[in-house]
Amino acid sequence: MGLQGPGNGELLAFGLVTLAILAAVAGVCSLMYIFAATTYRAERAARVSRTFAKIVVVAAMIALVVNYALDIRLRSGAHDCERKNSNDGRYVAELCLLRDNGHDADYVGRVYDARNNELLVERTFDAPETELFWFGGQISFMRGGNDSDAIHLPPSWLDRLRSKLP
Repeated sequence: MGLQGPGNGELLAFGLVTLAILAAVAGVCSLMYIFAATTYRAERAARVSRTFAKIVVVAAMIALVVNYALDIRLRSGAHDCERKNSNDGRYVAELCLLRDNGHDADYVGRVYDARNNELLVERTFDAPETELFWFGGQISFMRGGNDSDAIHLPPSWLDRLRSKLP
């Protein structure tokens, strides 16, 4: 056993605690600024509101980028992969384990073009049991899943666009 870095849950907890502390300090400072003088309080309050709105937007964008980066890190560690060709031979499906957290494991399901091995669709999900199952023009990666869990082929333009992202 070696030293390990913090897990995603620990990073999230640290980020939330830090954010709560910063929000409390900013709130106190904002109130002190607004009530520092008896004149122009409405203007100062409006300025604080605009600044707060900008900070919230920037913080949300940072949170989305960090979340996506953690997701990329998770997907890059896919292992124990299983591949299966479609019935018509046009596609190849791949199911890989990302992490096993005890009850429901996290997986990534990918669909490739069989001719050139181009990634067409990539989806992450958690499931207690998985199975590559081709039916009609669809692929399902989960045993007992419903139609909304299936990937329809040929993939939509949105699926193709998402597959180009890291």
